[in-house]
Amino acid sequence: MSPKNNSEDLITKTPVIANPDDVPFDEGQLLPDTTYQSNSVLPLVHSDLDEYGLDPYEFRIYAHVVRRTGGKYHGECFAKLKKTAEICKMSVRKAQYSLKTLCEAGLLLKEERKGRTDIYKLAPKSSWKPKEELEKIRQQVKNSSLDKNSEE
Repeated sequence: MSPKNNSEDLITKTPVIANPDDVPFDEGQLLPDTTYQSNSVLPLVHSDLDEYGLDPYEFRIYAHVVRRTGGKYHGECFAKLKKTAEICKMSVRKAQYSLKTLCEAGLLLKEERKGRTDIYKLAPKSSWKPKEELEKIRQQVKNSSLDKNSEE
């Protein structure tokens, strides 16, 4: 039996990337515009993100925001915090810490909306703080949350 060669072989799900190092990571989208094939099911995680040093909760939240934004910088993620935590299999508090850390580290942009859910957008890699600062950022996030709790 010969392989099919028609439009059913092409779908719009997962990109085929010959060499991930050839993908420009700082452009307007995270995934390149390329041919999509149904037999390719592996998502691409760029080495810059993989080696940045996110903890599992931060990485999971970041992946969720990428999915919700469609992997595009102009995309928006505005899900309720409780729903985001539920989908990501973590507590609401852990989701809050992770989102705040990702924003403080420059990986996400946050637009606050009064009376509505906040909007999160992906930030270009050029705005990421150096990975060596990540632990300090985490401590600042935890300390700022503790300070708020002690004031209430």
